Amino acid sequence: MDHLSLVKSGTEVLEKRTFPRFPFSFLTFKALHNDENRVFAVRDINYQGMQLTLKNGGHQYRVGDPLTGALHWKKVSTNVEGKVVWVKGERLGVSFEETKTQEDLKSFLCVDNIVASFRPLHKEELGIELPSNLMCWLQADGPMEIFVWRHTDGEISGFHIILMDTFIEYVDGKGLRSGVIPASRDVETPLNSEEEFEFLVDEKLDQDKLNFAREIIKNIPENFCSDKTRDFLSLKVGLHAAP
Repeated sequence: MDHLSLVKSGTEVLEKRTFPRFPFSFLTFKALHNDENRVFAVRDINYQGMQLTLKNGGHQYRVGDPLTGALHWKKVSTNVEGKVVWVKGERLGVSFEETKTQEDLKSFLCVDNIVASFRPLHKEELGIELPSNLMCWLQADGPMEIFVWRHTDGEISGFHIILMDTFIEYVDGKGLRSGVIPASRDVETPLNSEEEFEFLVDEKLDQDKLNFAREIIKNIPENFCSDKTRDFLSLKVGLHAAP
């Protein structure tokens, strides 16, 4: 399964997990700055902010600079306004300052748009080495990913659903849990690209996170995963009763 380790942060215990990282995103941000159009790939996004990577050329952004432009995701787009809060080479961290931007993002990052952007990466030739126990990997660019894992005998062992800066997971021996993702970082190896996440588990299962995950699972395209995988996901999130 994914690698797991524990780290204490104050009184909280963070669980670290490592997942494969797909290096391409169809979700882009076209910025307007000094009368020049610049296109960034959106690496991560939530309702409060986003992380951008410049696709071509350099930029002159500094911490504190305002940033305006449009998010484009296949056939949909929305305008956003924010402020640069950190800069690391070609990557930027952006905080959304306007309430209207945050409200518009709730419509932009809706279930329909997420499902329309899903790709079954476990079926594609990616040119990267995947974990041998990864059974199914569905990705919708920055907002969402679903990882389904198997035991060595082929039976499904659990799953992780990453939705922006939150997660729902089912792990053997721990059951169904939800939580938030305070931070993540790249882990580069010679054969693949991975990302390490810090998971902070909720004291009790968050119903809003669970309901969103249920809506996503209900709408996964039929040919993107096996019936066995779909039934397992549906059962564990409470869409189907146990036989």
